[in-house]
Amino acid sequence: MQAGQTFFLCCLAGCATAIILMLLMPHYAGMARTLIGFYLLAATVAAVRLALRP
Repeated sequence: MQAGQTFFLCCLAGCATAIILMLLMPHYAGMARTLIGFYLLAATVAAVRLALRP
């Protein structure tokens, strides 16, 4: 597996973890939203780089 694919999957796993954090501990919802945004942005950038790579 390429490093870019691994990074993409790790970003998605981090996003899922942040969603679980938000659901289980609502008092951390603000931090979880920030993490979700960061991981989705990183996953989008990784997916675009993988798609544009020849």
